[in-house]
Amino acid sequence: MKKVFSIVGFFFFCVILFAQDNVVEDDSIERETVDTTSNGGSSEDYNGFEEQSMSPELSALVDSMEIVSGTALAERLADLVYEQAFEEDNIGIRDYALQVKLSTYHALAKYDRVIEYADSILVVENFQSSSMEMYSFFMYTKIVTYIEQGKYRLAIESAEEMYENSTTTSSTDNKSNEKDRFSASCNALMCIGLANSEMGMLEEAMANYNECISNIKSSEFVSQMLTQMLEAETYRMQTAQKLSDKRRALRVLDSYAESIEYFRKESVGTDFENAFIEDYILLMNICYADIYCDLNNPERARHHINEGEKLIDEYEDIADQYFAQMDDVRAKYFNLIGDYESALITADNAIEYYKENNKPNQESQSLKFKFEAINALNRHTEIYPIAKRIITLTDTLAAQRLKSSLDEMQTMMNVDKLENEARELESQRMIWILVSFSVLMAAFAGFVLMKRHRDKERQRILSQQKKLLEEEVERQTHELREQRDEIEQKNRDITDSINYAQRIQKSILPDMSYFSQQGIEGAFAFFIPCHIVSGDFYWAYKRDTKLYFACADCTGHGVPGAFMSMIGTTILNDLCKRQDEPSPSEMLELLHINLLAVLQQSGEEDSRDGMDIAIMEYDTKSGKVIVSGARRPVYLYINGELIEYKSAKRSIGERDYTRDTMPFTQEEYQLSKGDSVYMTSDGLPDQFGGPTPRGKRLLSGGLKRMLATIVELPIDKQQAEIERLYWEWRNDKEQLDDISLVGIRV
Repeated sequence: MKKVFSIVGFFFFCVILFAQDNVVEDDSIERETVDTTSNGGSSEDYNGFEEQSMSPELSALVDSMEIVSGTALAERLADLVYEQAFEEDNIGIRDYALQVKLSTYHALAKYDRVIEYADSILVVENFQSSSMEMYSFFMYTKIVTYIEQGKYRLAIESAEEMYENSTTTSSTDNKSNEKDRFSASCNALMCIGLANSEMGMLEEAMANYNECISNIKSSEFVSQMLTQMLEAETYRMQTAQKLSDKRRALRVLDSYAESIEYFRKESVGTDFENAFIEDYILLMNICYADIYCDLNNPERARHHINEGEKLIDEYEDIADQYFAQMDDVRAKYFNLIGDYESALITADNAIEYYKENNKPNQESQSLKFKFEAINALNRHTEIYPIAKRIITLTDTLAAQRLKSSLDEMQTMMNVDKLENEARELESQRMIWILVSFSVLMAAFAGFVLMKRHRDKERQRILSQQKKLLEEEVERQTHELREQRDEIEQKNRDITDSINYAQRIQKSILPDMSYFSQQGIEGAFAFFIPCHIVSGDFYWAYKRDTKLYFACADCTGHGVPGAFMSMIGTTILNDLCKRQDEPSPSEMLELLHINLLAVLQQSGEEDSRDGMDIAIMEYDTKSGKVIVSGARRPVYLYINGELIEYKSAKRSIGERDYTRDTMPFTQEEYQLSKGDSVYMTSDGLPDQFGGPTPRGKRLLSGGLKRMLATIVELPIDKQQAEIERLYWEWRNDKEQLDDISLVGIRV
């Protein structure tokens, strides 16, 4: 993990705020030899403990404990400090000793001891009721330890417990303890985010970090928590880098850059003013470069690599791990632009660092960059060793650690044995040396010969395996290419057929501009298929002085929905030609009957295909309009007032209802010049969009607001405006259904 647990160091810094610069050898400090006359006993030397005086003996013990902080000796000294502080009734130093002891266990990687000790102290001391700052420290260290052990569920449970306890207001809280509770709640959210991120639950982790950052920025303690806020921003940036949506990751990085500037501005005149944040800026540029490489934007990636290199050249305190991370992103960049030789060099630099620092995961990533460069250079003979190294890396490191432990144990046993034998057999020492030497030489010679034989045999087997592997890779590559070409050809054939079907469907949709010359000011249709062809359709027909309009949403979308739309259009046209001026409600009933006949839907096992539709009839002579609908409303703007016609709760083709059980209803309205009528499918109200990351549905309320925006515009401008409002609402969200909207102005 990249800097994931750096906040632990910040906590330990707060605990050991007054550490001295000199270092004392471990064996030079014993309980019996502590200098009780040290000048460090003045309470003014210890920030946070000014109000409690210390004896010279206790002051000297505290000084000694700080000098050896993080070593095994600090644990022993912490016990002495605790005992002495308890005798002197110095609660501040006593709590400080407990913190140092827990920090020492963590620094020495005694993780089981950290959990055991933290649990026991939390029970005995009951910090939650006395000191939220101490409670937060012990809980935070415990949670981070769980995460380092890979026990993420335990970490989340403990963090949730910490959050609940820290957000429970106490009647005895003062301003200081209120701030400590708030800080603890933010730490709990960060810990939950860390655990979720490590488990691959990236969206949940992003939500945790966002809540933490928002809480800090909106709190009255923001000036005291600038470092904590920047840590949360750093975790959010690292998690965003793992997202598949790289555009979203860039937006998070942009926010991170703004937060760094915010930190600089707000830290002026505070304890954080001289904080070293160049490592954060370097990490930000590394992340930028990595994401731009994923987005195939080498120019922007090169810019951020240059910015990172400037920081490395300017500041000497940059950690070695950032040099390795820079080499990784350089290797990725060089592979992107085709400079594979440079990619090999930078990848090797990173691999060397990760090898030296025993970081197998990071080494595997660097080896993949090297693999990509070697493959591009057609240096296939070098591919097998790299692939083998990646596969066996973890097992090899584990084996090395086990061998080291066994060798050390064996050496100690051999030394003890030789010393005992030397004391008992001094007189025969030279004989045993000569015999042992001869045996060892013979064994060594045999070992060398055996090793040569095994090495030759291993080399022969590896050569055969390599050849077989290369042949298998070439065979599978050929098969994959053939399968890919076949799939691509089938996809092209299918897409061509659907595109042709789209042209057919468009040809049967009416030209709405025709009706601007037929007794109304004009009409338009806003129509966006979801999958090339649409299950929505709009329909218009002129008969004498009557104009008919409809907007329908058929079952399904894509090709099945398009078939239904063509059937619906055909039936409606046939009804208008054959029937003697049918009313909208009669047209719906006849459409229902004819659709059942066409689809032969009569039994319980039949399909449930059908449509939801709204129909209007407008008499250009009298100005009367009649509307009817099957599960689709009609919106009428008469004299500037919105009137919503609510249709029957019955679909066309739905066998559960008939004319007797639920007849289609209709309403009649008188329109005057300038009034408008709108009909729509459910695609627009159900579309997700808006400013929130996950989005929400537009719903009928949002649709009405859109219509109110366009209703006063000329009819020839309404379609463009509704299209603009739609894309503004949808933004980058996916279209879920076919969309159609018909507007008519009289």
